Amino acid sequence: MGGSLTEHELASLCNSDRYKNIRNFVETGTYDGASAMLASQVFDHVFTIEIHQGVYTASLNRIKNRGITNITCLLGDSADLIGNVTERVMDGAVFFLDSHFSGDGTGWNNQKHVPLYEELDRILANKGLGPSIFIIDDVRLWTTERDPIWHEISTEKIIEKFIASNP
Repeated sequence: MGGSLTEHELASLCNSDRYKNIRNFVETGTYDGASAMLASQVFDHVFTIEIHQGVYTASLNRIKNRGITNITCLLGDSADLIGNVTERVMDGAVFFLDSHFSGDGTGWNNQKHVPLYEELDRILANKGLGPSIFIIDDVRLWTTERDPIWHEISTEKIIEKFIASNP
């Protein structure tokens, strides 16, 4: 997986009995809106957060022009907004965490190129969150390609965050 979710990937997400009733999809890093629009066909409500004004406006227009009404597009820093969004999906969600700086035409908060840890901290702080699926995109960028902006991200730290939130 890299970039947008595919129809096959999305269809396979909620096949187990434990996750079949998830009705919400939360995305950080809207980009072109493709994942959000695809998710809108499967989930009752989709939230997508984008920090770059131009990317946000283009994807919002694309979504509106297609007449899609079950997507809430939010403009701002995903690390700041994800906690409030999580409070709106406490019965559970698929969280597609794909917010990061990718060069020209993308944005960042001038503090962190990859706000993944901050996003996870704010989501996992919501005790009582129902059964959820977490998809963390671009694993290759910290495990094999060693992209410099991903230097502080590690699988071990991510796992530690999940363990710490479920003592």
